[in-house]
Amino acid sequence: MEVLKLPDLDLKDMVLATALADSRHLGAAARHVGLSVSAASHRLAQLEGRLGVPLFHRTPAGMELTGPGTRFVAEARRALDAAEAAAASVRGEHPVIRVGSAWLMATTWLPPLLAALAHAHADQMVEVATGRSREVARWVEDGRVRVGLVRATEARPGVRAFVVGADPVVLVAPVGHPWLREAPLPEQLDRVPFVDVSRDTGFGQFVAAAQRDLGIHWPTAVRVDHLEAALALVEAGVGPAVLPFSLVNRRAAAEVAPVAVSGLVWPRRPLALVIRAGDALPPWAAAWPALLRSLVPRQG
Repeated sequence: MEVLKLPDLDLKDMVLATALADSRHLGAAARHVGLSVSAASHRLAQLEGRLGVPLFHRTPAGMELTGPGTRFVAEARRALDAAEAAAASVRGEHPVIRVGSAWLMATTWLPPLLAALAHAHADQMVEVATGRSREVARWVEDGRVRVGLVRATEARPGVRAFVVGADPVVLVAPVGHPWLREAPLPEQLDRVPFVDVSRDTGFGQFVAAAQRDLGIHWPTAVRVDHLEAALALVEAGVGPAVLPFSLVNRRAAAEVAPVAVSGLVWPRRPLALVIRAGDALPPWAAAWPALLRSLVPRQG
């Protein structure tokens, strides 16, 4: 029998590379694998030397994956998942299911998906990583999570998207606000200061683009970088805001919940499930696109 030639790699190389891709800082990655920073740096240099390509490059924000590094880390995660699955099968366990979700969707669209998953696979553990849509799409691309729930506009070239519907965007105002008795015309919006979501966020960028496209402007009373905080400020009477319908709908039962202002139409934010390009939806998520399509119209 011919001797099998294996690459000069081990699991610790892969763990170090994936930890560095996640943390972007060598010190944090070194602690994760139980190495000193100098030992981790030496090990990384040896790995890159054996592969013949740089996997990371330094930036002011930390270590960033190169193109070859992105491909290596994605395959390394698969190898680590396979190793974990092999060990779990011997112990009679199931490998962990890893899911990513944009922050807002983790509180609105993800819960019914996980409820269905728990019902069908009660013996499996699920890990959920949350972040901005673009981060979640990147995690899918490099294999950190198997499936992600993101805004469709943040899908990356290395992922495959299943567009499942759209989350309407609505103008909301505190209970008792005069706009609830008589909706304003678009040109009247600039008379009242708004609670705005920072343009550093994906949603803030979406609203800014909608304002530009619709020719609408309003002054800002308070700007925050979190949708839940914006909703709380509207509830407290600070001012109106433009927010995702799914977020407002989830709080509609509260007595002080803001109320959607009718008469103004906003663009919809398309939602998508994403997986790595070339992959198929894993069996445990095969029903998710249909389930989401059934939920989105009902909540929108």
